[in-house]
Amino acid sequence: MPCGSGHLVLTDPEGVLPDFMAWLNRQLAMCIKRLRGWEEVVWEPNVAYSAVELSGPTEVLDKVAYVLLNPVSAGLVQSPERWPGAVSTLGTLRRATMTAKRPAVWFKDNAPKEVSLALTVPRCFEDRVRYRGVLEALMKSRLAEVQAELRRQGRGFLGRNRVRKTKVTDQPATKKPRFGRNPIFSALTRRRGLRRSRRSALSARRIAWHTRRGEVGRVTWSFRLERGGSSGVRERRLRRSEDRLNFERSGVGSRRPKRIGASGP
Repeated sequence: MPCGSGHLVLTDPEGVLPDFMAWLNRQLAMCIKRLRGWEEVVWEPNVAYSAVELSGPTEVLDKVAYVLLNPVSAGLVQSPERWPGAVSTLGTLRRATMTAKRPAVWFKDNAPKEVSLALTVPRCFEDRVRYRGVLEALMKSRLAEVQAELRRQGRGFLGRNRVRKTKVTDQPATKKPRFGRNPIFSALTRRRGLRRSRRSALSARRIAWHTRRGEVGRVTWSFRLERGGSSGVRERRLRRSEDRLNFERSGVGSRRPKRIGASGP
């Protein structure tokens, strides 16, 4: 999942991903602003994070390997272990935990001085040892491909020391492509991806159909009523909404009125 904080592969069993990302990006932004003395925004405005659903073991392995090898694939360091910033490695996955110390900025003194994050095996893998073995083989293969491509281009790795000397205000020479595709799921098997796309399209049609009938509007209206507003206004609007919904369901509103003509004596 690409976001302002980098790349993450996570499981969201309680459906709180938006809340988690809002909290994470806020903490990172405040730390960066205090550390650098910035007053401007840190993340680009009106650009949401990208959350991609991984539909199976193949997709999970592909994205985990991509995240672990990200600084290597970019030609910055020779191995993930040499990256000077926060990064997960195969050693981290073997220990099944990450430990971080409290930053010297932003966080209050009553915050824990050190916290640990447990790393779990994706739910689509039951055997932890097999998961690590397959992942390690995949990373070794991709690392060899990256090294071969850099040699073909006559390039080398930037190196840990030069990475540290890079200014935060530096910008890449090539511009980032904008307004392109923003996938919401990853399916390396084409047939599975087509089936999922078809289900999504059918679901969108059903929502549109119910919206035209007023059913979704009524649910949304009930949700809005629970969120506030004066009681008198809410009651009047609710009665009008229910009357309009009953009128449409009765079929009266869907028929065109008959034209009545007057005849003279």
